[in-house]
Amino acid sequence: MERVLQQFTFIIPKASALQAPQLHVSHPCIATAAAAARRAATARRAWFTASRPLRPVILRQQLFMPDRRLIQFDCGKLQELATLMRRLRAGSHRVLIFTQMSKMLDVLEAFLNLHGHTYLRLDGSTKPEQRQVLMQKFNTDPKIFAFILSTRSGGVGINLTGADTVIFYDSDWNPAMDQQAQDRCHRIGQTREVHIYRLVSENTVEENILLKSDQKRQLDFLAIQSGGFTTDFFLNPKFNISDFITPSSNSSSASSAAMAALGGGG
Repeated sequence: MERVLQQFTFIIPKASALQAPQLHVSHPCIATAAAAARRAATARRAWFTASRPLRPVILRQQLFMPDRRLIQFDCGKLQELATLMRRLRAGSHRVLIFTQMSKMLDVLEAFLNLHGHTYLRLDGSTKPEQRQVLMQKFNTDPKIFAFILSTRSGGVGINLTGADTVIFYDSDWNPAMDQQAQDRCHRIGQTREVHIYRLVSENTVEENILLKSDQKRQLDFLAIQSGGFTTDFFLNPKFNISDFITPSSNSSSASSAAMAALGGGG
């Protein structure tokens, strides 16, 4: 039996944390603490004796590092992203991937390295002079397939017309931030059609974020875009703020006529 167990490992273990500290509301009795320690030691010896045939397997599992190829199976988004990236690369597209958190960029780096995609990275720690170098390198080198950025750092002063595809790994509560980010490749000099993809996990808070973003976008369209409530409205020479404060003679006469019709005019 031991020979069989020495040749096989059944599962890749999950990461395990250290034992949680024990807290007491008061100092325990010395005798009680000693008895608990003896029981724990007896249980460990019994478990060690019973699991002796499994020790080689347990030791190998403790020494093994998690398989890096399984990173995309830890998340449904990464599984979908793997399929999407493979299709985009086959179609000779170039991609911008935006995420809210810089830590997620580390995960995306491991993911892109696993699949052999060439990429550049830009986040809040990137120096201003280095940003220009990265932008120029991406726009002039078609061999670089992807550019991963944090949404906030990649929203201002960035021109990435070398890409024709934008992927939002997660969404911002403020739709203007995402709009500003996707405009990085939809600028003057862009000769190809730009496609936007947004990854949303079903039955999570991301659905509410997307819903609120759509509501804010519609409100912006109704109040600002369609309503013409922009800076041009205030630059109109016919605009006079007093028109909105002082009642006109027409409105006064109309009010008097209405009061007279109701029999309450004075």
